[in-house]
Amino acid sequence: MAWLLATALAAAACSGSTGPSAPPTLIEVDWVAGGAHTVVWTSARPDGLRPVVTAAVQEIDFVFDQRLDGSKIEQAGAPVVQIAPGADAGIEPSPDPVQYNSVPFYGGSSSFVFLRPGSGGYPCNTTVTFALDPTRLVGANGQPFVGPTSIPVMTGPLTATVRLPSAADGGAANPVPANFMVPIAFSNRVDAAGLSPFVHAATSLAPLPVAITGDASDGSVAYVSPTCAGGWPVGVPVTITIDGGAPDAWGDTLSAAASGTFTAAGAGGSPADGGC
Repeated sequence: MAWLLATALAAAACSGSTGPSAPPTLIEVDWVAGGAHTVVWTSARPDGLRPVVTAAVQEIDFVFDQRLDGSKIEQAGAPVVQIAPGADAGIEPSPDPVQYNSVPFYGGSSSFVFLRPGSGGYPCNTTVTFALDPTRLVGANGQPFVGPTSIPVMTGPLTATVRLPSAADGGAANPVPANFMVPIAFSNRVDAAGLSPFVHAATSLAPLPVAITGDASDGSVAYVSPTCAGGWPVGVPVTITIDGGAPDAWGDTLSAAASGTFTAAGAGGSPADGGC
């Protein structure tokens, strides 16, 4: 009789458990860009959270409340998370591999599945819909996850920001070196050659000759460099301007001009009238 009572108590305890016997739950989806995480979906607000995010993205994390069966996620075949076919104009179904991380980076007993777009992002002003496969996103107990199988994410317009050291805004507090490569951060991947006609540098006296190069590790960043041997003119404000109409790699364009002003300091420097 004692063993029957013990068996009954164990069964009762198991039936009320929220551990591995319960199916995994999708608890949030994170958009990771520039090292920053933006929650684009959460189980706490399944119908009310619709942020507009940058089109450039390094990683999209799909976070679950427990470990999944990793063998099903990374097996051959269509990715377990991909762009919904036909759902978004100009975007093909995702060929990017999906990977699994069982380390509880998001706390508790969580795990996450992540997608890193080989293209470095998606078109601007577009709803990108991610389709999740419930037959392969399953818990260690084989049960399919609980949550939506379709997650729409809205990307924002193309933007450009001239990044300058603190206080390097035309004043003398924090001038840049004469050979400083001025970074421009875009909200999507860009092509340096395509940007060249739209990016200019000038003093109050004249335009300055410049070269535009891309960042080898971040396709959303371009650099403006002086082509004169002496570098930027020293001691005078220099303004970098990106014209409206500047394109990203998808063909979307900047709706309005953006600019930033700095002052260079140090030995040498080129004439402020643009001559080399």
